[in-house]
Amino acid sequence: WYFVAELAMIKDALRSLQELSLFLQRENASAVDAFFKVESVGKTLQALKEQAGKSVCSFLKQWEACQTFRGTELSKPTQQQLTDFQQLRKRFYQCLFDNLNSRFADANMLPLARVLCPAVWPDDELERIIYGDCEVGKLAKLLGLDVTEAVSQFREFKGNQKRRGETLNTSISLVHVYPVSSAECERGFSAMNLQHTALRNRLLTTTVSSLLMIQLNGPPLSEWP
Repeated sequence: WYFVAELAMIKDALRSLQELSLFLQRENASAVDAFFKVESVGKTLQALKEQAGKSVCSFLKQWEACQTFRGTELSKPTQQQLTDFQQLRKRFYQCLFDNLNSRFADANMLPLARVLCPAVWPDDELERIIYGDCEVGKLAKLLGLDVTEAVSQFREFKGNQKRRGETLNTSISLVHVYPVSSAECERGFSAMNLQHTALRNRLLTTTVSSLLMIQLNGPPLSEWP
């Protein structure tokens, strides 16, 4: 029983982590979206500490009905085993949560870029006026832009979302192209291995670079005239 319960617990965790991993591998995953996704998965892991996940619930329901799991009879757990499993589940998900936070601990841009999303702005107009000014200022400094202009234009943007100054627009554009994972680099190495094979190992660096530029950024072959 204990072993199968652990497998179900791990499956619940992998389901959440897989969702995050696939999201971060997307070419259009921006820093703002990544922040909300990481935050959402973190909250899910915290919730799974206290509540049984989908797979654990399914296993417990099946076992309580017939004391078997997929046709295999399981011995009844002792009270101590039940207590140990609850403690293990809390430690397991807390470790995953801590590792997730440490993985993005150096990503200073993620929490700063969060304030650019209108969905998180306060409803109160007076609160909204100065909300996020410090974060936008730090973000502009991090990107090498004029801090005063960025903050001023951000305040105007909060008043009218159709009005975005040049400096703020540049900040938002840079945030959207900020890499949130190494997936793009890995795609590049995979593409290079397809071009620079054992049979073509004498290609010049400039030639490989040109071939990769076309492969990664050019249209598919079906669209070439």
